[in-house]
Amino acid sequence: DAGSGLATKGGPGAVVFNQKCAVCHQMTGKGIPGVYPTLEGSAFATGDPKIPVRIVLHGFQGPIVRNGQSINGVMQPWQNELDDQQVADVLTYIRSSWGNTAPAVDAATVKQIREETKNKAGAFTEAELKSLK
Repeated sequence: DAGSGLATKGGPGAVVFNQKCAVCHQMTGKGIPGVYPTLEGSAFATGDPKIPVRIVLHGFQGPIVRNGQSINGVMQPWQNELDDQQVADVLTYIRSSWGNTAPAVDAATVKQIREETKNKAGAFTEAELKSLK
């Protein structure tokens, strides 16, 4: 079956991305201009891995400006639907797709951040994430 390789291309992270993330960020990772931000070349996606882990676990809310376009949406939190390995897998996929070349994320990092942020109420904002050191 010629199509069977598509679901596993990119490994388990691609499967999670296709099931949970692609509806907004699109299969291309380019998002929808003015609505959902691109993951291609995203400083948040490809920088310090603690930032995208926090975003996937707790969600993210605007307003933000990406590529000159204002976006004021809310990304849902996935902490109750994805386990540590799934979060690590999907972020590793995002960080190595569409020209992104950031290092992999491991489940131990996700577990640590999940514990550190367990009392976080609501989605992260850009200002909160930028203030993290």
